[in-house]
Amino acid sequence: KRRSPYLAWGPLVLCAGFSLVLCAGLQARNPELNFYSVFTRFWELGAGTLLCLWHARSKPSPEIENAILRSPMGWVGLLLVVTGFVGARPEHSPFPDTLPAVLGTLLLIHAGTQRSSGMINWLLAAPLLVGIGKLSYSLYLWHWPVYAGLRWTIGLDSTVAKATALAASFVLAAISYRVIEQPVRRLPTLTQGPTLRA
Repeated sequence: KRRSPYLAWGPLVLCAGFSLVLCAGLQARNPELNFYSVFTRFWELGAGTLLCLWHARSKPSPEIENAILRSPMGWVGLLLVVTGFVGARPEHSPFPDTLPAVLGTLLLIHAGTQRSSGMINWLLAAPLLVGIGKLSYSLYLWHWPVYAGLRWTIGLDSTVAKATALAASFVLAAISYRVIEQPVRRLPTLTQGPTLRA
């Protein structure tokens, strides 16, 4: 905030760029390491962080604020996310099959932060999707042990097993959201203390 924006942007661009190059290079040699390594997945987080920095520093012009310009961006973002979801191949993940999902997510977030009245923003503001969004971090944490545990025990081949895994992930995510995530976010130590302590 107080100095050149390059102090924030520079290291992020370099690290995210290096991570993407490393991810592309390692995919053919060691796809499993490529999938699990934070070094080859950092570019995904870096992209979101760069978008956040850009939004924090930029003031959109009235032309950019126009919903007609924003609405196609949301549709393109949704199309890219769906393409990434439907077209993902195990042997090409995270590179290059994660690229459409990451780019699409950036476009959706950007369209949403512009407070567009477009159809995509209206759809994403639906209570069900907002609820899933609130649980998304807990879902991210819980889905892996649930799916891995079922895969190692009863298997995940049947429709019943897949439905059970999905339901269990949502139940555990909802519980941890209420019992752990929300109480921690409201701790007086964090909310009332200095920023440095938080």
